[in-house]
Amino acid sequence: MAKLLNLASMWTSTTGSETISLGSAVTGFLSFANAGAAEGDIVSYGITDGDSREVGIGTYSSASATLTRDTIRDSTNSGSRITLTGSAYVYGNVGSEDLEINQTGGIVQVELHNETLSGSGIFDVSSISQDYDHLIIRLISRSDVVATSDIVYMYFNNDTTSSNYHHQHIAAYDGANSGNNEAANAFISQCTSASAPANSFGGTNIVIALYTNVNTNKIAINNWGHYYDTQAANASSGVMTWLSTSAINRITIQPDGYSTDNFIAGSWLQIIGVKTVT
Repeated sequence: MAKLLNLASMWTSTTGSETISLGSAVTGFLSFANAGAAEGDIVSYGITDGDSREVGIGTYSSASATLTRDTIRDSTNSGSRITLTGSAYVYGNVGSEDLEINQTGGIVQVELHNETLSGSGIFDVSSISQDYDHLIIRLISRSDVVATSDIVYMYFNNDTTSSNYHHQHIAAYDGANSGNNEAANAFISQCTSASAPANSFGGTNIVIALYTNVNTNKIAINNWGHYYDTQAANASSGVMTWLSTSAINRITIQPDGYSTDNFIAGSWLQIIGVKTVT
């Protein structure tokens, strides 16, 4: 959690894109130290250098009067560090991420990943934050397969061994029947087929509780719906279990036969971290 500094703003004569040497306080403002920063504090900062802007998180050193640029949250340089000209000022910044993380009570939901899926292959999210209690995964999918449906799989931590997973439909309805089925694989949902009504996509919502807990198998509860090529609606809910007690730090989404089956442009993946703050 980054420290927030009130009224902190300092000049810097640093040039380039590396660690910042802090000079004097801007007139009418406080130095980082006078605003409450101590040696080794992680602080939320902003930089203004002419028309260039950068916000991020850095490590403050009172001993060397410096601020590192550890994580760039956003910038006018396409999200990368801006190049300083020697006449910038650095200030304590409050970002949207700080407002979410510093909430003092209740349930916090933070978007960890947002990606448009298109084409064939494996869509791999390999930096799942361990700072949350639960994950919510939302998938909007459509396949180029002209068939009833195309299965979507979800693997954890690069474990693609089907026998290490188990899924069970606990309800299904396709306009004609309902029932249960189970199998040893990482099945989570079905894409809408390419011949479904124009601009229709299948929707999947998945909840993984206690995804960092190393004392229990990981259970993903999912609900999804899509159109058949006959334009009949299908809605299902189920449970997919990963038979491992490892904390989840990587998630892979792929369509069945991913080397030949494609996600159609407009498919979308979002991952949200959820935690309770007291």
